[in-house]
Amino acid sequence: QEADVIVLPYRSESYRARVSRVAIEAAILGKPMVYSKDTWISEVVAMGGAGVAIAEETPQSLAEAIQMAIGDLDTLQSEAERSVARVRELYSVSSFHHLLGEVGENKKSNIAE
Repeated sequence: QEADVIVLPYRSESYRARVSRVAIEAAILGKPMVYSKDTWISEVVAMGGAGVAIAEETPQSLAEAIQMAIGDLDTLQSEAERSVARVRELYSVSSFHHLLGEVGENKKSNIAE
């Protein structure tokens, strides 16, 4: 909660389809992120978070992304804070239940046919 930016330099190969609950928590707290591009975190940022993507999986790219985030910190923090309500709704229990209901309804209709 005290951090200005959450840094998530996950390996793209490992996190392309894996969820990072840390990224969701950061977005819910209105914290900008420095994150690996081409990972699931990109979707979190696109749906309502804010952050700077790490261009390549190198220490230099990580350092550059952190510098970019620091240089644009006020804007990133404002974007992240404006998105909190949307992110909370997207990752809420009621939203999850709604998705489960849709899956269940589709399954029932397929069974009935």
